[in-house]
Amino acid sequence: MSTGTRTRLAASLLILLGGASGCTSDAVRPTAAPPAAAAHADDHHGPHNLHWVKARAGDGKGAGAGLLSGGTPESDDDFAFLARLGIKTLISVDGAAPDVDRAGRHGMAYIHMPTTYAQVSPQQQLEVARAVKSSMTAGSIYIHCHHGKHRGPAQAAGAAIALGWFTPAEGVAFMKLAGTAPTYAGLYACIAEAVPADAAALNAPIEPGEFTSIRRPLGITAAMVEIDLAFEHLGQIRAAGWQVPKDQPDLVPAAEAGRMADHLRISGEDPASRSRGDAYMQRLAQAAASAAALEGALVRGLDVHHIEARWAPVAASCSDCHKPYRDRR
Repeated sequence: MSTGTRTRLAASLLILLGGASGCTSDAVRPTAAPPAAAAHADDHHGPHNLHWVKARAGDGKGAGAGLLSGGTPESDDDFAFLARLGIKTLISVDGAAPDVDRAGRHGMAYIHMPTTYAQVSPQQQLEVARAVKSSMTAGSIYIHCHHGKHRGPAQAAGAAIALGWFTPAEGVAFMKLAGTAPTYAGLYACIAEAVPADAAALNAPIEPGEFTSIRRPLGITAAMVEIDLAFEHLGQIRAAGWQVPKDQPDLVPAAEAGRMADHLRISGEDPASRSRGDAYMQRLAQAAASAAALEGALVRGLDVHHIEARWAPVAASCSDCHKPYRDRR
């Protein structure tokens, strides 16, 4: 599997659930409205769900550089398209490692800032805003997540508010324009409460190592990246009648189910998981047991009817856990 394909598949279940500290900060709210709404970029070429956050002006350098958001670039064509738009810096808020080498071949640098579906905290808004501000001297910036609908637009909106370009209402409107689902209530709440960053914090010198091209997720984050990849693979296997897909001969059905079960168990070993309480740990244990049961059915070669019966709890365990833990702050 190519790095680009793995990057696209690997990150929609990052369940760093965020803290209970909320999304507000002590910064001062704007006294004047920043620039109004973003315009669509060309959505038929390049990465999926491409949108302008702040349109480029002038020669694309310095204050005239633009900001866009969208989905993960997967191919040379995607990277070449972004380069033609004047993109010089890509900021990935996805959990999977970005395709740094391919970006470099197209004259672009990566900053990796993995984030969560649960919230965009003031600290995260400041970090992304600092990355955007420091990168604009080189050219335009592209913020992306997996599909370009949830974490990417939320982080782009948070940065735009921190930089004084959007009001909170405009940030929420941008998220809706980008297709952020209403079930991600935590993301919407954080952007609705966001405020411009403190000028001293925003303009402080960049520290060595503050921005890195690959930031490896650890613990539950890393486990959930692998779980998402296995879930995506199992969907392809299911579409092939629970057989090895003809176009993906390296996907072994039982192995993918086993990998999901293993990483669900691994995620339960993270102290961050245990800190969520007994109900959360019970969900993880139940999900791991369901994945193990699916693995067993695939190993034994049961018929499609029996495999489907074991797949249903696996799919349900994901969606049921998202509602109380991932889709809200």
